[in-house]
Amino acid sequence: MKIETLSYITFLTELLPFFFFLFNLKKIKEKDLKVFFIYLTLLFVLVLPVFYFRYISPSSIPRLIFLRIFLIVEFVSISLVFYYNINKKLIKKIILIVPWFFILFSVYDYVDSTKGQFSYIPLAVECLILVIYIIYFFFEKIQINTPTPIYTTHIFWIAVAFIFYCSGNFFLFLYSNVAIKNEQFQNQYTVIYSTFTILKNILLCLGISLNSSEQIYKQPIFFIQDNTLGFNLNSKN
Repeated sequence: MKIETLSYITFLTELLPFFFFLFNLKKIKEKDLKVFFIYLTLLFVLVLPVFYFRYISPSSIPRLIFLRIFLIVEFVSISLVFYYNINKKLIKKIILIVPWFFILFSVYDYVDSTKGQFSYIPLAVECLILVIYIIYFFFEKIQINTPTPIYTTHIFWIAVAFIFYCSGNFFLFLYSNVAIKNEQFQNQYTVIYSTFTILKNILLCLGISLNSSEQIYKQPIFFIQDNTLGFNLNSKN
C-alpha cells in the first residue's frame, strides 16, 4: 500500500465515528456522550478543510490554523468527557483548569513556531495529559463495585481508544519536531500515526455501537472494602 493511500484512508476513518454516532443518536442521553458527539461533529467539520488544504488545494497556513483549532477542540472535549466520568472532586477541578493553560500554550506555540511549519509539541503535551486522565479514570473504576461490567459501557471504549492513540503516538510526536524533514522518517511517521489513528477510530465505532446502559453504570457507587489480598483499596479516603 502506498503511503499516500494510507493517509487518505486515515482521513476517511476519522469521519467514521461521527456517522456511527448519528445512527445511535436517539439512545444517547448522558452529558459526557453529548459532549463527545459535539467533539465528533467539530472533528467532521474541521477534517474537511484540512483535507482540502492538504490534498486538493495545498496551502500550509490555513491548514495549520485548522489543525491547531482541531487540537484545542479535541483536548477540551475529551477533557470534559472524563470530567463527567471521574468522581474525585479535586481531579475534576484540575480537569476544568488544565484546558485553559493548554489553550494558552497552543496559541503561544503557534505564534512562536516557524511560519508554515507544524509544531508537534502541543500534540505530545495533549497525549501525555490525556494518558494521565485515562490512567486515573481506570484506577478509580477498579475501586468501584458496580452491577454493570465496565467493558460494556461507552466510556470504557472511548478511554481504550484514546489511551492506545496517545501512548502509541506520544514519542512519535515528541521526536517529529527534529526529524520530520527526513523523508524516511516521514514514511515511518505516516505508518505509525495511521495505524494508531485507524485503531482509535475502530474502537470508537465499537464503543458507540454498544447497547450499553450508562445510567446503570453511573448509579451511586460502592467502593470495595475488602479483597483477597488483605488490604483496603480505599484506605486513603
